Amino acid sequence: PEPRIGPVFAGRLGGIAHPSTIKRAWRSIRARAELPDVRLHDLRHAFASDAISAGVPLATVAAILGHSIVATTERYAHLADA
Repeated sequence: PEPRIGPVFAGRLGGIAHPSTIKRAWRSIRARAELPDVRLHDLRHAFASDAISAGVPLATVAAILGHSIVATTERYAHLADA
């Protein structure tokens, strides 16, 4: 198995950022971008769809997303078809 990558959002001291900090920052980013309804999970879907559309192998996308079963990632493949 491939090694796991550290936290996506690091705290000030290098540890994992507290969820409330992430929520506050994300609210501010959405407000400045005038995208009030975009969720962080939407970005995950967009990444997977774009990667699959660009020809990145499904197994690679699954590994990046942390899916242990490639079939879970296959759900994103339909987004590329649209």
